[in-house]
Amino acid sequence: MALRIHYKTCTILFIIITSSVLYLWLSSIQVVPSILHVHYIRKLWDEPYSQCVLHQEEETNSLSPHHPLYVTFSLHGRLGNWMFAYASLLGIAMRNNRKPFVSEHSSLSAIFKLQHTLPWQPVCMDDFQERYPCRYDRRTENLLLVNLTLKQYFQSWKYFEGYEVQIRKEFTFRPDIYADAKRIFLRYKGSNSNSSLVISVHVRRTDMMISSSTKLGFKSAPLEFINNAMNYMRSKFSRQVITFLVVSDDYVWSSTHLTEPDTVVIPKNHQFVDIAILSMCNHSIITTGTYGWWGAWLAGGHTVYYKNFPEHGSRLDQDFDPADFYPPSWVAMDTGTHQLLNLNLMICLLIFTVIL
Repeated sequence: MALRIHYKTCTILFIIITSSVLYLWLSSIQVVPSILHVHYIRKLWDEPYSQCVLHQEEETNSLSPHHPLYVTFSLHGRLGNWMFAYASLLGIAMRNNRKPFVSEHSSLSAIFKLQHTLPWQPVCMDDFQERYPCRYDRRTENLLLVNLTLKQYFQSWKYFEGYEVQIRKEFTFRPDIYADAKRIFLRYKGSNSNSSLVISVHVRRTDMMISSSTKLGFKSAPLEFINNAMNYMRSKFSRQVITFLVVSDDYVWSSTHLTEPDTVVIPKNHQFVDIAILSMCNHSIITTGTYGWWGAWLAGGHTVYYKNFPEHGSRLDQDFDPADFYPPSWVAMDTGTHQLLNLNLMICLLIFTVIL
């Protein structure tokens, strides 16, 4: 047993020394170690990887010097999470000179006309696990020289900063989805035919209010925030006629509480159609979640979001950095209650001063 351990130790030391000498020699003759060198060195000590590479070489001849490194992601969550993962995948891939891909049968391919799909799955994929779901991970700026699968969510605009044009092109809705959304959008926009601005209000409530979600730190935005944000938009665009289009997973609550004449609550449609409707609006108000986030991002324009998410001190709060999650041009807003209290206090002080 001791002899076997000694043999393994010597073998490992030999490989390390040989690899180091090879690297120094390549550097001395100004040859940068390529992916081909990395694969060959790794095959010496990683038996499962060696078999994987052997299979890949036989099937696709993929380890030629011109073969690209691939990067993909594993799907988690729902549509908003998928869109973050795909956008971040593209940004990370372009920043690292990788070839991004998803399966041509992926759920996203049914919604958007994606350009980076493959009918087959490259082998020899290593996992890259993010540290936090809603914080930017700088390790993605310099990836290892291996094929990678991005694990978890990668929910930060910083991953695809500078590649917004490419991302918008990727998120082009398929014709049938776009046509349904446009028909509904025009129908409800037409209820105020003089409207020159359409502002979406995405209200997410149902899954944010269940016990398992609230324990983690999820929360729904209160009615006071929505009213405050709508009044802000009315003031900001006071010279234009506005229609607020409300898209929500809780139609009854929204139609009961959002009843102003300039407000239309749209009955719930398929999630693919509803996010396309959100993308057609001029400006956006969002409560919580990634679905509304992407509706606002696709729309462009002016965006207001609920600033008191997630619950302070919660587990989710520890994984969440607002500066990484929300673009800096978006406006954070709360219920406005403290602003009203401050105004009342100023009025009282003014009256007291006059009396004295």
